[in-house]
Amino acid sequence: SNILLMPPFYARLLFIFLTLFTISSAVDAQNIRISQGGRVNTCTGVLLDSGGANGDHAANGTTHEITICSDNGGALSHIQINFTDLNISGDLTVYGGDDTSAPIQVVITGGDPPGFNVTATQSNLTGCLTFVFTSTGTGPGWAASINCVRACQSIDGIITAVPEQVPAMNGYVDICPGDEIMFSAQGI
Repeated sequence: SNILLMPPFYARLLFIFLTLFTISSAVDAQNIRISQGGRVNTCTGVLLDSGGANGDHAANGTTHEITICSDNGGALSHIQINFTDLNISGDLTVYGGDDTSAPIQVVITGGDPPGFNVTATQSNLTGCLTFVFTSTGTGPGWAASINCVRACQSIDGIITAVPEQVPAMNGYVDICPGDEIMFSAQGI
């Protein structure tokens, strides 16, 4: 019987390549490009433009859409996206839901600085955010970390009573540095 055996050097080389391929696939799995489209259920990773971590986003006239939803069936039901890099030519529209029929939550443009987040609101029963990027040129793109958070209720403070105005005729409350002032408010 003829058995083909691989020399030890080539066996080691094959093992190294397979290991590197496996590691690079695992690392890349954390990166989600908007160009992959569809719906992604995750609470970790980085949302990237179509060019990925080191490439420019798609050229003028290109539109990409993706929906990010929580994969946590418990309390962390709403998606939060934290932009760490942002340099786009175009508009990135964020819809508060699992498709573009949901209300527009924010439109991000090339003039917006990085360092802000977009969180699905409590009224968004799906907890998902849908992103639609329409390119008007090329640019370095964006990177935004993906997190799952609790659905937080919006609270508006309504002042129900104000301190006595002194003097009453000008409508101002006169206080000096260090003085205390007490307001009464009700949360709605």
